[in-house]
Amino acid sequence: MKTSRTHTPLLNWQASSLIWCTNIKECRKEPESCYEEVDLCDLFISIISGRLGSSSLQSPYSVSQAELRRALSQGKQVYIFISKAVQTEYETYKVNKGNPHFVMCFADDPRVYDFLSELYDLPKNNAIFPFESSQDIVNILRKQWAGLFHRFLNRQGHEPLPKTTSHPTFEKIRSLLSLPFGVHFATREELSGLLSSFGFASG
Repeated sequence: MKTSRTHTPLLNWQASSLIWCTNIKECRKEPESCYEEVDLCDLFISIISGRLGSSSLQSPYSVSQAELRRALSQGKQVYIFISKAVQTEYETYKVNKGNPHFVMCFADDPRVYDFLSELYDLPKNNAIFPFESSQDIVNILRKQWAGLFHRFLNRQGHEPLPKTTSHPTFEKIRSLLSLPFGVHFATREELSGLLSSFGFASG
């Protein structure tokens, strides 16, 4: 199941350029439509449980796995969340890989763990977090995005804020916050207030 533009669990605002990708249920869209959504997103969040999900034409990957690989190949900002139970059993799987007597309790297919091995071997863009509940995901993303905005503000230094409403900075902030409406601010205090209203510390 992949949700874009209609999810509510994060900060109670719609996401126009954010994709949640999870293999808990099958994607209801045609696979190619899923991949097109990946191309359009700015942030990609992958939630990995023990279910492989729907098979894709990119064997041996599922649709969800293929989407994540596509996002990584395009250099998207990716956040990967793995069920703690699956992550724990993955360590046991590595030791017992190839053992015909090993029985998996938290994954329905060994390709789930093979894909985790591929993710952990990534040289970069490898933000992987274990989770037990949806609230864990919310808390981690709040902290991650607060740091993202803090770095953005630091890069601004003492440069004057843009004075035109069409400046790309405003569109970048709108995109990062996934707001369905435009934003404008004239001072850093106004920017800090905007970020704070959505639960982010501006630093």
